[in-house]
Amino acid sequence: MVIAIHSIRADEVLVTGPMTLQQHRGDHCVSLGRGGMGEAHLSAEQSASRQEARVSRPDEHSRRAGGPQEPPGQGSRSPVRLIGRVHGRQAFVRFRTEGRRFRAGDLWCVAIFDDSLDGPHVAYAIGKPVGPAVVRNLVRRRLRAAAAAHHERWPAGWYLIGVRPAAARRSYQELDAMLVQVLQQFQTVTS
Repeated sequence: MVIAIHSIRADEVLVTGPMTLQQHRGDHCVSLGRGGMGEAHLSAEQSASRQEARVSRPDEHSRRAGGPQEPPGQGSRSPVRLIGRVHGRQAFVRFRTEGRRFRAGDLWCVAIFDDSLDGPHVAYAIGKPVGPAVVRNLVRRRLRAAAAAHHERWPAGWYLIGVRPAAARRSYQELDAMLVQVLQQFQTVTS
C-alpha cells in the first residue's frame, strides 16, 4: 500500500493514498468510504491527554545474578590438534616417490616415517567412486575420529589414508578395526 504524506503546515499533515474505512484526526474520525482513494487533513500535534509509550522490561532471568558480567569470548575455541594435517603439493609428491604402502581390508595407507616431525600428519584420499559427497564426508569423519582415538599409536610422519568404494558400507567400528590393523603393520616396520 502506498501512502503519500505531504506537510501543509507545521500543525497539520495531508495524507493521500488508499485509505481504510476511517482515518483518525485528533480525537475524532474522518470517514473516507470503503477502501478507496482519498485524502484527509490530520493534526501533526499530539494531544496532551496521551500517555507516554510503555516500554516493557527487558527479558531477563529472575534467578540470574545481577551486576556486570564479562562478555563472552568471540568464536569457538581452537581445538587441540593431536594429529596434524598435510599441506602443500611437495608432500603429496613425496607420498608417490618415498611412501611405503600398507593395506587392511578396504583401507589403504601410504606412510613416510619422519622422526623430525612433532607427531603424525594425516591426509585423506576418498575419491568419487566411494559415493556422493555426503557419503565421502561421512567416511572421512569416521576415519578422522578413528585416527584421533588411536593418536598415541601413530609414529611421527606423513600419512595418506584412502579407501576403496566398499568402505562406504562399513560402520565406524569396521573402519576403526581396519585402521588398527594398519597401525600394527607400522609397528612391525618401525621397530
